[in-house]
Amino acid sequence: MATKRILHGLGATDVPVRPTRIVVTGYFTVKAMMALGIQPIAAPAVIIDHLLHLLPLEGAIAAIGVPKQA
Repeated sequence: MATKRILHGLGATDVPVRPTRIVVTGYFTVKAMMALGIQPIAAPAVIIDHLLHLLPLEGAIAAIGVPKQA
């Protein structure tokens, strides 16, 4: 599988050029991906709750957590 090295503040990460399983943590990231026809496999529960207007989804998006209650 071909990868691309991404340099960042914590070092470097090799990321697949054509990833098949993507998890997102930001609402606008999900919207941008869905606009490009890419559905993530997981996202925070609070984001999933607000995705109904982006239907149709190809399958379920797994929840990776909920906001901490004060």
